[in-house]
Amino acid sequence: MKKRTYTLEKQSESTAQTVLMTWAKFQANLLPGIDLLHAIPNGGHRHINVARQMKREGVTSGVPDLCLPVARGGHHGLYIEMKAEHKRPKAGGAGGVDPAQVVWLRRLTEEGYLAVVCWGWEEAKRTIETYLKPEPPATYVPTFRERFLEIAVDGRIRTVRQIRDDLGLTESFNVTEALRSLQGALAAEAHAWRLRTHTLTSRAHVSIWWLEKRKETPTP
Repeated sequence: MKKRTYTLEKQSESTAQTVLMTWAKFQANLLPGIDLLHAIPNGGHRHINVARQMKREGVTSGVPDLCLPVARGGHHGLYIEMKAEHKRPKAGGAGGVDPAQVVWLRRLTEEGYLAVVCWGWEEAKRTIETYLKPEPPATYVPTFRERFLEIAVDGRIRTVRQIRDDLGLTESFNVTEALRSLQGALAAEAHAWRLRTHTLTSRAHVSIWWLEKRKETPTP
């Protein structure tokens, strides 16, 4: 009798999902949130009475096999429909995904979830790793007022044109009026700050107030 060989490429959908869940159990320290990954028992063959009871309990045809209820990258969560790798359609071909599954994947996407089909456990693994990877910290962008303040109190003498160039302003922007308005607002704020601390008496209190305020406010 010819000896049968077993390769990962010939894994059934059930086996691929089992391998994936086994891998996930050892990733808790590397991928925070993966411990919430769970299966949705919609497929498989069951006794007709059991199937009827499960349907009455809410089991619905087409719902993806796996759910990861962790919000990442603007998505509410991740849904994965598992498929056997060796059943992947050829390039340009269709098939492999039931109409009810297509409907569910589309509806979940419309509701803000990432819903995908993964062919084989390795593709599902890469999908989960990409989904759960740490997001880069947001780059702090100073407000226009903060940028204007930097120029107003850094001690450098600038012409109106230099101020426009430094801040990327158009010719129509009235720098003189803006500086006058800013000076008044800063003077009022700095005066209130000086009264609270009782430490400043010089004419440079606006510049000192701004530098101290920067120290008090942590940079995001």
